[in-house]
Formats: sequence, C-alpha cells, structure tokens
Amino acid sequence: MPQREPIRTHTMSGTLRRWTLVYLVIVTGLTVAYLNYPDRHTILWALIGLSGVVAILIGVHLHRPARRWPWMVLAAANLTFVGGDTAYNALEAFFGQTRPFPSVADALYLVTYPLFAIGLLGFIRYRTVGRDLAVVLDALILTSGLALLCWVHLINPLARNEDMTWTEKAISIAYPLGDVLMLAMLARLLVPGGLRSRSVQLLTLGTCGILASDVIYSVLQLKGTWQVGTPWDLGWVVFFTAWGLAALHPSMTGLTERAPEPAPRIAERRLALLAGASLVAPALLLFQSLRHEESEDIAVIAIFSAIMFLLVLARLWGMMNDHGKAEARERSLRIAAASLVAALSPREVAGAVETASATLFGPGTSHRVLLLTRDRRGGLTAVPTAEHPWSCRTDALIRPRGTDWSELVTDGAHLLPLTRLDPSVAAEITPETHVLLCPLELQTPDGREPLLGILLLGGPEKKLAEISGPAQSLASQAALALERFELSEEVNRRTSEAYFRTLVHNTSDVILIVDDDDTVRYASPSAETMFGRSPLPGTPLTDLVAPSDTAGALRLGGVGRAAGGADGRAGRAGGGA
Repeated sequence: MPQREPIRTHTMSGTLRRWTLVYLVIVTGLTVAYLNYPDRHTILWALIGLSGVVAILIGVHLHRPARRWPWMVLAAANLTFVGGDTAYNALEAFFGQTRPFPSVADALYLVTYPLFAIGLLGFIRYRTVGRDLAVVLDALILTSGLALLCWVHLINPLARNEDMTWTEKAISIAYPLGDVLMLAMLARLLVPGGLRSRSVQLLTLGTCGILASDVIYSVLQLKGTWQVGTPWDLGWVVFFTAWGLAALHPSMTGLTERAPEPAPRIAERRLALLAGASLVAPALLLFQSLRHEESEDIAVIAIFSAIMFLLVLARLWGMMNDHGKAEARERSLRIAAASLVAALSPREVAGAVETASATLFGPGTSHRVLLLTRDRRGGLTAVPTAEHPWSCRTDALIRPRGTDWSELVTDGAHLLPLTRLDPSVAAEITPETHVLLCPLELQTPDGREPLLGILLLGGPEKKLAEISGPAQSLASQAALALERFELSEEVNRRTSEAYFRTLVHNTSDVILIVDDDDTVRYASPSAETMFGRSPLPGTPLTDLVAPSDTAGALRLGGVGRAAGGADGRAGRAGGGA
C-alpha cells in the first residue's frame, strides 16, 4: 500500500452489529407502516428520513474519522431532502394541494444535489493523491454515456412539453441534471477500485436507490400520474437507509484517508463499463432506427459521440504514456541490478540505488535518497555515497518514539509525512515533505523476512505513490547485494578461523594461552611431545619450566600482559614456549 499508514481492520464489534440490526428493524417497521397507513404519510416519512440523518451522526461520533466534514455535509444533504419530502407531504395533507409543483419542496430538493456532490468530492479529495488523469477520463466517459440517456429520455421530453411553464420546465430539468452530477461524483469515487470498501458499497447502493426513484418520479410527473405512498418511494428509503449504514460501518473512516494506489492495469469490470458507456450513442441510434422513429436528438447524439470518442482517445494516449514510463522504470531496474551485482561495498550499493532512484523520479523532480542499514546495536545507520556523505544514525526511525519500525514496514512500502521521522533523519530528507519507506527484506525458506535496513525516498507525495512498486523492487535488489556482503564476510571469517586452527594444530612449536594468574588456558597438541604430557587447563606455568627458568617465564608473561593492557586488551596475556 504505494501505501501508507498501518492498515486498520474494519470489523464490526458485537455492540455495533446489534445497533445496526436495531436500525434496520426500525426502518423496516416505519416503511411497512408508511405503505399501509396513508393518513400517517407525513410523520412516518419524516421519521424514515431523519433516522438516516441520525445514523450518519452516530457513525461519525462512534468512529471519529480523520476528517468529519464530508460526512456532516452528507447528513445536511439528507436533512434538506427530508425537509423537501416533509414539505411536499404537508402541502398535500394539510393544505389540500394535489401534486404541488413547483413549491418550496422543490427548492429544498434542489439544494440537496450540490450538498451531495460536495460531500462525495470530499471523499474523492482525501482518498486520492493529486490528480489522476486516467481516473478522471474514465469517470467522464461513464458520466457522458449516462448523461446522454438522461437527455434523450428525460431532459429533452421535459423541454419540449408544451403543457408546462418555463419555470416548471427548468425545475423538472434540474432534477435529472442533479442526478447526472451525483453520477459524476460517484463514478469518480468508484473508478480507482473503491468498491472494495463496505461503506462505499452502501453509498453506491443508496445512490442507485435515489437515482431510480428520481427517474421514476420525473417520468410519472411528466405524465401527471405521480402519487405519494406507492412502492416507487422505496428507492428513496433504500437511499436513506444505505447511507446511514455506510456511516455506521467501521470502514467509513477509510473514506477520508488515502486509499492504496490502484494497479496500473484496467480491471475487466471497469473495461466492460467503459465499453458499454461508449456504445450508448450508437445503441440509441440503432434502437430508433429499428423502431422507424424520426429522431429529434441526432445532433445531441452526434455531439456526445464526438465527446466520448475524444475521451477514449485521451485515455489511450494516457495508457501509452504510462506504458512508456513503465518500460523506462524496468530498464532502470535492470541497470541497477547489474550495478548492484558488480558493487564491492555497501557504499557502492548506495550509489547504485541513488542512480536508479533518479531514473524512477524522472528529470526535474526534486528528491532525496537515503539507504539505512541495521547496525550491531539494533539501530539504523545511513550509508554514505560519493555525492552525499550521510552520517546520521537513529534508534527510533518513526515517531512517536517507541514505534517499532521493523513491524511497520514488514507488509511493504509505506508513504508517510516527513514529520513522522526522527529529526536526525528528517534533516537529511528536507526540504521534501513526504517519504517512502521501503524495507530491505529477504524471503527465507521458513517464510520470515529478516530486515537488513530501510530505503528512504523523499519527494512529492503523488510521485512517491506512483513509484512505490518499482521502489520496493529496487529495495529488494539492494537487500540481496547487502546480504551478499554479509555472507562474504562470514565466509572469510570462518575460513580465517579454520586456517588458524589448522596452523595451531599442526605446528611443531608449542603454543600456550596463559591467564592472568599464570595458569594454562590452552595448549597446542605439540605440547605433549615437549612436556611428556598435555597440560590440563589450570596447570600453573611454573610446573612446566625448569626451576631456574621460573622467574624468566613469569617476567615474560608480565611483559606480555603489560603490552596487552597498552593495546586496550588488559586482563588476558599470551605466551609461547
């Protein structure tokens, strides 16, 4: 997760699940009563709508999302919608008006759509980093296809209705335009793959409910047959209920947090939706031709066809551009792999990583690259390069102090603000504002991944999210190179130990290791030939030499100990005999 803060688990607790069930039971009871008791329409419908508003407010209070205002705007939108419904029902029930249109209820209804759009736009803003042109183009293609359907079947018939005044026509047309605005915002929210979130699924269900009832309302209003209290109102019930449930579900907090970077490929379902939206215009022409109808919308259909054609071309251009960038990154990773294989020291590894990272960021993009390796004390030390003689070290990479950086990065790269890093490390990344943490990890046969360190990439947030995948691959290659050095050092150490052991065991000279109290700690095998027996550990040195040589042997040991103390190795002396 490019991506990211520690992943939250969005599971519902037993208490929350019970309250959700109670909410569903209440809404179901109110809906059944609404359909069966026409004389209580006004009160029951107000209770149904207000229950959705209360559910949103309770969800915000319980889960405390990082940014509350989008949810509060949606609650306000629901409240104005309920106000419009209540005003409409009151005009019919208490003022004797039949199908009051236009009225104050329409003003409240029309205020609802901008509020919906603002709330959804807040989710879009916080879930995505920067502007993704491909996602915007996909949303525009979907919206254009649906907008064409609304024009042909709703907007144009309303505009040509001679029985309606201009005010009535404008208000009637505003409803499908508001639906198109909601569709545009919903498509933008869904296109990056956001449907995996339960709250997004519920928001989508509620939006589909309100759109279905709005379309049916517009058609029946056009025919003059609309009535309150019919099953056609259930779409709005679904809308109130689903949006309330979306706020009650724990995943609602994720709607105001950055979502993981979507995969660069286009999912099959999205491709099918884009293809269907692109074929709306020719399908309409074919349908009208088969019915031998004289189409009055040919000019509009042609304009929408041209718009969608240009959008598809722009999308293809973006895909080709992304493919070119992916190829450039693959080339840089191959070159980096060759450089890392040829590296002879950690310093050269850090230099190769810097060179490859510059290619990932691209020319003209400000960035910082810092390779931190785990030291013997369990901390992280920066590896200097020829261009940047880094010298920082830290025991607590991530703030607040006490956060275990090794646990944070075990599930891949993480994108964090620079303020989360230890100041000594953050000073080296400044002036960049965000940093990507890529673990230097190796996969072992038992499934564990020992961390050798961290690769830090500082740069623009959008760019870091874009290159998180290649950056993690680069970190894995660097980990292999560093592991190679550690293995080489271990092999050399063991080879040296084996050589020294062989030398000591096969030499004809006697080698003794003597402790501070002048007793033997170790004797080479040749000592048995010289002394007639192998000196046991703890044997006094004076027992192995002639009485006349005792003073000289002790003096020689004292000189050795004095020399060892001068070298910082006091407390242990060696002597040969």
